Amino acid sequence: MKKYKIELSEKQLKILMSALEGFTRAGTEQYDIMIGALTYYKGTYNNNKEILKSIREILKSELPSLNSSYGIYSKEINDDYRKAYDMIQVLRNVSAWANAPDDEKDRSKNFAKYMTVSYDEPMITSTEAKLIKCEEIKGE
Repeated sequence: MKKYKIELSEKQLKILMSALEGFTRAGTEQYDIMIGALTYYKGTYNNNKEILKSIREILKSELPSLNSSYGIYSKEINDDYRKAYDMIQVLRNVSAWANAPDDEKDRSKNFAKYMTVSYDEPMITSTEAKLIKCEEIKGE
């Protein structure tokens, strides 16, 4: 299997994470969050229920209500969405720890502050055997 390395700036990393987030939200039919995030990013926040109804009708959603969505482990979603979610977990974790102050990186001393999903060890949700690798390039 071929492998690739990419190098990203902090801004490019955030854009990639947003793109993967949107892809994953679409795959799990979390359109309300996806539309809210996209319109917020454009400065035109809109979480209109009519837009959500239209999207669900166009995509022939079988979910019972506008507030319903599939979980990441649902057998109803394609594994590619899980792979994207796994990538988000790794990128989010690396970014969070890279931006944490050096004197606070001992999680045992600052457990309450770092008790969020961003600092948790990423888990594999897809059929992929390994998570992607990502690390901060120090000194640049």
